[in-house]
Amino acid sequence: MTDSHCHLTRLPDPDAAVAASGLAWLVTVGTSLDDSRAALAVARRHGNVRVAVGVHPNEASAARDAAVRRGIEELAADPLVVAIGETGFDTHWQDETLETQREAFDWHAELAARTGKPLVLHVRDRQGADDASRAAARALEEAGVRRGVLHCFNGHPGLLEAGLGLGWYVSFAGNLTYPSAAALREAARAVPEDRLLVETDSPFLSPVPHRGKPNSPANVRLTAARLAEVRGVDPAALEAVLDANAAALLRLGHPRGRATGGGEGAFVIPGRDGERQGFRDEAMRVDVALDASGAAAYQGPRPASLYVERVGPAGAPTVYYLHGGPGYNSASFREIAGGDLEDLDMIYADQRGAGRSTGEGGSDVALLAADVLAVMDALDVRRAALLAHGFGALVAVRAARTSPERVTRLVLVNPWLSMPQLARDLHAEATGGQGRGETPEGLEDPRALVDEAFGLVNPKVLFDAMQFPSPKSRLFLEHVDAVALSGDVPDEVDDAVWLAEGIHDLRQAVAAGVPVYLLSGRHDRTSYPGQAELVLEAAPGATFALLDAGHYPWIDDEGFAETLKRALTGDLG
Repeated sequence: MTDSHCHLTRLPDPDAAVAASGLAWLVTVGTSLDDSRAALAVARRHGNVRVAVGVHPNEASAARDAAVRRGIEELAADPLVVAIGETGFDTHWQDETLETQREAFDWHAELAARTGKPLVLHVRDRQGADDASRAAARALEEAGVRRGVLHCFNGHPGLLEAGLGLGWYVSFAGNLTYPSAAALREAARAVPEDRLLVETDSPFLSPVPHRGKPNSPANVRLTAARLAEVRGVDPAALEAVLDANAAALLRLGHPRGRATGGGEGAFVIPGRDGERQGFRDEAMRVDVALDASGAAAYQGPRPASLYVERVGPAGAPTVYYLHGGPGYNSASFREIAGGDLEDLDMIYADQRGAGRSTGEGGSDVALLAADVLAVMDALDVRRAALLAHGFGALVAVRAARTSPERVTRLVLVNPWLSMPQLARDLHAEATGGQGRGETPEGLEDPRALVDEAFGLVNPKVLFDAMQFPSPKSRLFLEHVDAVALSGDVPDEVDDAVWLAEGIHDLRQAVAAGVPVYLLSGRHDRTSYPGQAELVLEAAPGATFALLDAGHYPWIDDEGFAETLKRALTGDLG
């Protein structure tokens, strides 16, 4: 099971509490800069502990301190940190005004959006009032944060409506078991199953029969059992749902069972034959460099840091996922398609945008290709299949051209192999769809084409029209992805990116014997047919599958997972 919210630093012996819990995952929550640092120190000692960092609303004034903000922001970049907070509104103690708490909330919300991590919301009203709950509901609606959790939910109907309306999760603590909590239990029946979480908030709110004693993470099972009773469902089935929900919100991967002595992130899961088999679930940062020249490409003087996750059985075929699109990371792919790939050794490295937050070069194809090899070296991976989406295809083919002996196959999903071609298609769409793929006279420079296209149509609107078969697909992506496209081209995307071409790289990789698999969505006009035709011209022996999908086929095409698995491990025929 997962305790989605506890305070291990407040317990007499945090290490003993983790060991005694028998839980797959524990999320320990910092309430100040110092406490957040202490929480992270605990997580570094235990492979099944993750962290939320922030400033508690009862200390909201501290969040005005620039040094405190910098410190929390630095901690938030750590891969062991999976959430931001707890922040929120508390009038019970009246240590801080609602105005000061709202200021702190807005900063936490902005940090959550910037890092792509969910927000943890604390709400507690003074006796006989609901001013904190109303302030929280208003803040949620105005901030529009789409990933978060109502921690230790208090049962307020307006807050519940605001949270569920944004797709938030609702977490219930030990007070669900109290005899006086009838209204809270009624709210627990109303929350959709896929939005439920449980927590202990240790050392507070011990459930019955331990009420009045210090709480511990192990007691989360008592709250889960009471929640199952309230909802009239099988306790074991609900535990599985709760673990899956926590994994989805906090990017924990599927729960891996008990922690082993194999080091940070090492877990075991039941094998299909009933035996237990090794399973890796690791998060780390890999230092790379800003000099993309030759063998020293990732050993330069100005290091950047890539956030890398590795999930899957040791010894399984390795797949390196390269996401595509300015401002995106791999969140939606992982949440929707990742479960179908868990018998592969999957590497996820967010290279663009936030993935290079401590360095430069987020649009330099040669540099990003060097990063791929740097990550493989750091993880001691000799060979891997490169699975690339969108812009990631440019990076994948460059890496395959540079080191074909290290690439088992290229699997390109709705690739952008030629940015000038994409510029022409964007321009044609913006001007009415005439002359798609052709260069208008006087606009030979792809950058000029893009400038004119984005001057005519908002970039987000233009990409939405070309990439999604329906508004429902777009809304679903925004719901599950950690970072959605803004209305403008993100700052980290250099104009020079529109000059990038990967056709020659692909030809060279094919000549070196790298197999190519192309999966194209028929409804994605940013990639099909223009980009697909370029791929098939450069790799005439490529295996090709046309999907009934837009740019994100894991959202639109029910058969995508099976098709992708065959492309990665076998032959599509």
